[in-house]
Amino acid sequence: MREATSHGERRSVARAPGSEAWRTVRRDAWRIEAFEAQIAYEAAQRRSAIKLKSAVIWGVALGLGVTLFQLWSSATVG
Repeated sequence: MREATSHGERRSVARAPGSEAWRTVRRDAWRIEAFEAQIAYEAAQRRSAIKLKSAVIWGVALGLGVTLFQLWSSATVG
């Protein structure tokens, strides 16, 4: 069964707000939105972990460089 909308388009009465089909569509849409939000959250977590690992690697490399420079400078002065 179909009904006319205010602008002349026809739509299924089964998809009318409040119908079981409408509630099912909305529930599925909410599940999809929640799934997409979960994917976005996990991607942000991965980016954050990569940034942290990168910062740790750069920190270790800088510390090692400073230590080697200090050893080199003390060996050349002494």
